[in-house]
Amino acid sequence: MCASEGKDLCAKDFKFFAIYDDNGLSKHQDGVIGFAPRQTQKKNENEGISFIDALKKQGKIDRAVFGLFVSRYPDKPHSVQIGDWDSSFVDQGDHGLEWFSITVDNLGYKWQTDLTNAHFGSTKLFQHDFKWIELNAGYEGIGLASEDFEKASQLL
Repeated sequence: MCASEGKDLCAKDFKFFAIYDDNGLSKHQDGVIGFAPRQTQKKNENEGISFIDALKKQGKIDRAVFGLFVSRYPDKPHSVQIGDWDSSFVDQGDHGLEWFSITVDNLGYKWQTDLTNAHFGSTKLFQHDFKWIELNAGYEGIGLASEDFEKASQLL
């Protein structure tokens, strides 16, 4: 199983599921790679270690991490960095990176983290004592609870 056209990001003997029929993959996509952490809440014999963990275990990457770069520049396309991150894409280098600890929800398949406040530039949109948010790279937008949307829309 490889995540690149070269052989540098290939995990040997990695268990994967074949897709025989798809709905929504573009002609440039060969499949879907899940980056979710291992699902320790559920026992499932079909579930193995994650692709990222397999690459780390086999010495293909130094760290079991990945970075998502969402570009605002036309000359720097969106990208995924596997096994490390490229801080040259960030205005302030490593100091401009934001790190979030994630967990998996109690159903065992959604990434989540806690949200205490949100800013748009220097404008504070809202603040909470604690609220779980879902991280889903498959959604194009940002979803907000109705009360948070009302507060944010009045400020923007």
